[in-house]
Amino acid sequence: MSVWTLPTVAQEPVARIRRWRVFRFSLNDRYLDVLFGWDPVQDCGRCSTVIKEFDAGGLRARTSSGRVYKLAGAPGFDDDALYVFHQMYGVNVPVGLERDEVSGEYWRQMRAEVWRSFQETAPELAAELSELALPENQLVDWLCEATETGETPVDLMQAGRGQEVRELARLLPLGFLS
Repeated sequence: MSVWTLPTVAQEPVARIRRWRVFRFSLNDRYLDVLFGWDPVQDCGRCSTVIKEFDAGGLRARTSSGRVYKLAGAPGFDDDALYVFHQMYGVNVPVGLERDEVSGEYWRQMRAEVWRSFQETAPELAAELSELALPENQLVDWLCEATETGETPVDLMQAGRGQEVRELARLLPLGFLS
């Protein structure tokens, strides 16, 4: 397996990531978080530079390179992404440094913020979704999951495409999107 150069931040300022994970490197009270996962657009495993900002409600992470990663779905595992991570950051942790998986922390933040953010952004649509009488956790998972285009319903709302979200939501009670 090999690692190759992907487009620069100027060429690709936004990347999508599925089956993602976050590892935290820490030394005393300082820490650095790194994101890695599957890039469905480039069709490869991918690893970020250090996360500088995390928008849990918007499902986005901005890294030290300036690239924005749009996360889709729950944390997962991808062999190619782990391979790239090991190539960039090493398999073994240097002495004095700790490495922990913190994907669950990020996922909990996302799940806590995405529904609240969605209700603020699109209150009428949020009310319609609530009327479907589906468990809130199922709605939140759906809002975080990528559609056929690779965009999440959150992405669609941020792009002003609420009507597409409304059309997708009509399929939820039928079990097509759960």
